Amino acid sequence: MFDWKKPTVQMLGRWQPWHDGHTELFKRALQKTGQVCIMYRDVGGVDAGVEGQADNPFQFEEVKAKINEGLVQHGFTDGKEYVVVKVPNIIDISYGRGVGYSFTEHDLGKEIHDISATKIRESLKDDNIIIVCDNTFASPYNQQPLNSGADVVIHSSTKYLGGHSDIIGGALIINDNKILADKIKYIQNAVGAVPSPFDCYLLIRSIKTLAVRMERHNNNALEIANYLLKHPKIKNVFYPGLENNPSYEIAKKQMTGFGGILSIELMGDINSAKKFLETIQIFTLAESLGGVESLIEHPAIMTHASIDKRIKDELGISDTLIRLSIGIEDISDLKKSLDDALKNI
Repeated sequence: MFDWKKPTVQMLGRWQPWHDGHTELFKRALQKTGQVCIMYRDVGGVDAGVEGQADNPFQFEEVKAKINEGLVQHGFTDGKEYVVVKVPNIIDISYGRGVGYSFTEHDLGKEIHDISATKIRESLKDDNIIIVCDNTFASPYNQQPLNSGADVVIHSSTKYLGGHSDIIGGALIINDNKILADKIKYIQNAVGAVPSPFDCYLLIRSIKTLAVRMERHNNNALEIANYLLKHPKIKNVFYPGLENNPSYEIAKKQMTGFGGILSIELMGDINSAKKFLETIQIFTLAESLGGVESLIEHPAIMTHASIDKRIKDELGISDTLIRLSIGIEDISDLKKSLDDALKNI
């Protein structure tokens, strides 16, 4: 029989519906402890959708019946190897995506949060967690997470570090944790994730001008953000360097510059967004970022096209959301290009 006092893997989800992939994950989880608690997340509420809507068509009893149906045919018994329970809409969850791995997801919200590792550990009540910070958008010029206590910093060197859109690479920078560094180095060597000598040359070349480029990215992006904030055809401007941004105070505290990435929401609909992108000059339509040239992309139909609409809505990815990677071109040229394109919507 199921014993609540024994170690138990918890599987948390909406299970709308339970399918073969879930069953395989269940089998892997069962190998860990011999029993699994399958938790049905009650997503009732404004933010997560309401049961009975198209994205959550099955009620708890229906979900439980589907789970039992899927597991019984594999020889598993409710109340023995597993139980199915209903839980509130939890945001701090533990889940497994592979044998031997366990992750804790801590919801920090949509705003930029203070990356002080000490504060994060205090909030999680765990001194042994590893703090990993993706610093790609900020670049080491604007923000240095290791100095704030992060254990690992991630960079896509394709972006600001490379800065010229001519290399593909990444980097992990680790603090003084030699054991962790050795493990990651072993994995890198084992899987062959090693850049070519020429890519290394290009990256070293680019880092020499990182400071000069980032100053221009920072200045151009801030001026563009303030300019668009007052434009009648712009609904919203999202940039941490704007004083009306919810994250401005935190960004000002831990960053020396606010970077070259900003997003805007246009007035109108998806057709307005497409017209804007079709007529804009100077900005290149591309999904990358961080190069000396200005880039523009439409997340709803490009980077996030494959994501379910419900999730896109939760993330604030509307049909008129546009992401801009502001380059180092003359600021007056960039403003004119944006203004001319906005006249067409």
